[in-house]
Amino acid sequence: MKDKIKTFFDSKTFFVILSIVLAVCAWLLVLSYTNPITSRTMEIQIDFLNSDAPANLDLQDQTVTYPKIATVTVSGRQDVLNNLAASELEVTVDLSEITKAGATKLKVSKPTCERLGITVNDYYPKTIEFTYDTVVRKNLEIRINEDVSLLKEGYAYASVTSTLSSIPVSGLASLLESCSHVEVNLSDSIQAGSLDSNKTEAFLGRFISTTGEDITHRFNAEQQIMVNIQIAKKVALTYDVTGKPATDFYVSKESISHSHVLVVGDYDALKNLSSISVGTLSVAGKQSNAELSVDVATKLPKNGNLSLVNKVTAKITAEIKAYQTKTFPVNDTNINWVGKSEQFTYTLSLESLEVTIKGKEEQLSKLTLAAMAPTLDVQDKQVVGSYNIPLTFPGLDDSYIQETEYVLTVVITQANAEDDVPSPLPASLEENG
Repeated sequence: MKDKIKTFFDSKTFFVILSIVLAVCAWLLVLSYTNPITSRTMEIQIDFLNSDAPANLDLQDQTVTYPKIATVTVSGRQDVLNNLAASELEVTVDLSEITKAGATKLKVSKPTCERLGITVNDYYPKTIEFTYDTVVRKNLEIRINEDVSLLKEGYAYASVTSTLSSIPVSGLASLLESCSHVEVNLSDSIQAGSLDSNKTEAFLGRFISTTGEDITHRFNAEQQIMVNIQIAKKVALTYDVTGKPATDFYVSKESISHSHVLVVGDYDALKNLSSISVGTLSVAGKQSNAELSVDVATKLPKNGNLSLVNKVTAKITAEIKAYQTKTFPVNDTNINWVGKSEQFTYTLSLESLEVTIKGKEEQLSKLTLAAMAPTLDVQDKQVVGSYNIPLTFPGLDDSYIQETEYVLTVVITQANAEDDVPSPLPASLEENG
C-alpha cells in the first residue's frame, strides 16, 4: 500500500493535478484583489400588477400615499454590479389580492434578477397598505334650519317645507356613513329681520356629519334644494268684561286662554291686521266665575283670504270672589287728632271702637290700622262742649269699602278746669241770661 502511494506521488499525473490546483488558487487569489465581491443599494420601480382588479369589484382607491419605489441591496462581483441596470431587477405587488373595502396590506415580492452572479440581500418595503372604498347610494334627510332672527318683528313661520323630504346621494361608503343629513340654512340668502311674506327659493344644501360638522367640501357636487316658506303674523286677541257682579262680589281676575294667534293670508291684509276682538263677557249679577268660549276663526275679517294656522278656541274667564271683612280695634291711643289745642282737654265717650272694613281678600290681608290712619278732626271745635265727630280713614283708597259711618262723641273741656266744676259763663252771656 505504501508502495502504491509513493508511486502515485512520484508519477507525472500527480504533478499535473497539483499544477492545475495551484493555478486555480493563484487565479482566485488574483481575482479577489482585482474584482472583489461587493454590495450595492439600488432604487427599483415597483410594478403594480392587475391594477384594474379592484375597479372590477366597484372599489375605489382612497389611499392617501404609498411607496412606488423599492430600495434593494444586491451583492456580486464588482464588475458585474457596475454594469447592473435597475431595469434588470423586478419588484411586484399584485393588486388582485384586494377584494373588499377597507385597509389591505399587500406583500411586496422579493426582487428578482436574471443576471447570474447577483444575489438579493435585502429590500424595503416588505408590505404596502392600501385603502379602498365602495361607491354606495344613500337617501339623506333634509333638515331646514328655521332661523327666527330672519323674521320681521311680529311674524312667525307658519310652515317651512322642501319639495323633497330626502335626497339620494352617491358616494363612498365611508363618507356617506359619516354623513347624518343635509341641512338648509335660510340665512344663506335671507337677511335678518326682513322676512314678512311667503317665499319659494332654492337654497344650498350642506352635508352635515354625525358629529355636527359641515363636510360639504368632501362632496363633489352641490345640492340645490327648493324650499317653500309660509309666513304668519302674530295677531293679539282682545276682549271686554262688562257689568257688575252681585252685591258683595267683585272681579278678582280676568284672562284669556290665548294672548295671540297666527294668521296667514294676503300680504296687505296681514300688514293691516293688528288685533282681533273675540267678544264681550258679561259678569252682571254673577256670584261665581264667568266664562265665554269663542271660535277665533269666526272673528277674522272677511277680506284678504285670512285664516288661522291652527284652529283656536279662545276662552275668556272672569274670576268672581266675595268681598271679605276685617275688624280693627280703635281707641284714643291709635287715633290721629287734627287741630288739637293745648287750651283744651279732649275725652272720648268710648274707650274702644270696633271698625269693620270690607275689601278684596288679597288686599285686606296686608291692611293695617296704621295704614288706615284713623283720624278725628277737631280744628273747628274751639269751644268747650260735647261734639259728635266722624272718624275718617285717609289711608283707605277707593278699593276699600267702609259700609258704616263711625261717629265718636268728643268732650272738650278747659285744660285748667277743676274736675266737675263747670266753667263760668262770660259776662255777656250772664246779662243775656
